[in-house]
Amino acid sequence: MDSQLQREGRLILLVDKQWREDMKQLPNEEIAVPVLQLPDPEPDNGNPNDTLKDLELKWTDLALNRITHRDNTHTNTHSNHIHEYVMTEEVDPESELCGDLVIDAAVSADDGIDYIFKGHSYWILDTQLGISEESGHWISERWPGLATPVDAAFTMQDNTFGLSTVFIKGNQWFLFNKNKLQSNGSTKEWEKFPEYTIMAAFNYYNKSIEVKNQQIFFIYNEDYFSIYLFRDIHKPSYQKSNRARRIGKFFYFLGEPLKNYTQTLRDYMNVRAVVIKKNVTFFGDQDLCIGNTQESSPLCETIGRQKTKEYYKCPRKAKRPKTTTTTTTTAATLANTSSDTLTPDLSSNHSLLSNHSIHVTTGRPIEDKLQSSSSSGDLSTPDMEEADQIMEKVRSKDDIDA
Repeated sequence: MDSQLQREGRLILLVDKQWREDMKQLPNEEIAVPVLQLPDPEPDNGNPNDTLKDLELKWTDLALNRITHRDNTHTNTHSNHIHEYVMTEEVDPESELCGDLVIDAAVSADDGIDYIFKGHSYWILDTQLGISEESGHWISERWPGLATPVDAAFTMQDNTFGLSTVFIKGNQWFLFNKNKLQSNGSTKEWEKFPEYTIMAAFNYYNKSIEVKNQQIFFIYNEDYFSIYLFRDIHKPSYQKSNRARRIGKFFYFLGEPLKNYTQTLRDYMNVRAVVIKKNVTFFGDQDLCIGNTQESSPLCETIGRQKTKEYYKCPRKAKRPKTTTTTTTTAATLANTSSDTLTPDLSSNHSLLSNHSIHVTTGRPIEDKLQSSSSSGDLSTPDMEEADQIMEKVRSKDDIDA
């Protein structure tokens, strides 16, 4: 029996009267267990005791097996030792967008345009009419240096950089002004910032109550939120945290003081992204709702899967040419790099280039365009023709040195 232990040829009963008396003295309270530490409620053929975090790590390991490693050493003055990890796959972003109707993030950016993000692509958004009918674009082309896919995005008025767009990726943040990377860092340095993955972020304003533009809402762990006041990207001021509660379809956590509301956001929709312009739009799984910022506690009524497909313009008519997505993660020592527009020291901070995605048309040579951008001190992405010319010069110099 499991309750008996074999020791020196004798059986010792572990569950005895004294043990039962001790058990009665233990607290009978429920213990909160993080969601990722719980077993999969619908396990497949694997170990039923594997937690959700264990399963996530397994999928990560499977993805890492597809990565090939190349070690190139150049003796030019702008590059010391460069490690490239390249993962290439055929993708159709339009089909992916319409396949599950789930997006990664959305934002009204500092350039005045609304965007949605999924994977390595972005689309232009009209919050009233829906996603633009034109095909998606590569995120790396508009925001070079940004790690993708992103978890959330919001805009803020920074004391140093002015009106800027901030992207969250894991525990990293990236601040862009006019589509140029100005600064980046870790959310671990922000006061009381959640350790959970951020599901959505947005700078909420309300015309009927006192809510400022600089007040940023972060939604995490399905139905919790934290509010921060942003004036300095490096030192946001923590305001409060609570459950995202509602009554029916009214989102009370956005406006009126919280009372004993029993309904939470997760019971209504699984929020994936939020964008605010004239109204506030919540994007969920295969659904969305639009709330009126004139109301103290906005009514946000979901429109259903079919209307969401129409909002996304699915099936998508616009098609990009068949492409190969090449994601290159580079760790380079840029000792001679200088830039007037960047605050971080690029010689030691590699996270600016981490997970930089390069996208090329099938059939063209895959080259590291980062060499050109890093040597000039500008993180903007050169066109492929210019990159090919630069790489040809680098190879010629290597042959001479050899």
